[in-house]
Amino acid sequence: MLGVSALPRALYLPGDHVRMENARGLRTRLCPSCKEITPHRTLYVKARSGGKTRWFQLFWACEKCGSLNHIVLPNYTLQRASSPLPTALATGVVNALQEGPLDVDELIMRLRKRQMPGVRHVFNSDVAMVLEFLKGRGVVAEERKDRTARVLEALTESSTKSGRLGPCPAELAKGIERRGLVSVYAQRRDPSRRTRLNVVGVLCPSCQYHRIGTH
Repeated sequence: MLGVSALPRALYLPGDHVRMENARGLRTRLCPSCKEITPHRTLYVKARSGGKTRWFQLFWACEKCGSLNHIVLPNYTLQRASSPLPTALATGVVNALQEGPLDVDELIMRLRKRQMPGVRHVFNSDVAMVLEFLKGRGVVAEERKDRTARVLEALTESSTKSGRLGPCPAELAKGIERRGLVSVYAQRRDPSRRTRLNVVGVLCPSCQYHRIGTH
């Protein structure tokens, strides 16, 4: 469907407002439009590669005003090796970053998949403290990366259209005929109490036309 190698990891755009009964995945964040802390939902697109399905985050959607915020996360790069390190978790962070730059979510996910002697649980707060320690000693560098912009760019440039749903009405009005729409997903809880990603609308990555339904 999509060029997975080009994607880092919601497609939801200003306009229609998503509210779903039994919705899951809400977190409180600062909404620039509301100028206050409000519940936000992460919305996703999916891609297929090698017979596997992968999910990619794109926007944090404000539940109060319906606006969306780009997913901008700290990105960490290893600057130099440091030894000895004070904790097993610090060693794990450095080892993970030796494989290449990671944003904070990717780093935490990588750490949780590793077997690290002396580390039973990887808590976000502990990783944050380790990163501050390593930054203060020049071991890692931090910069903020816009994941939303990267995913939108990859979606727009993707040459594989097999996963596209149909033509974009906004593009058709301009005389552009191509299958440009992709499905948009959000989490909700089904009657069996399991959390699933369900389709909530469509979006054209090229012009950002969208239709998001309410449930």
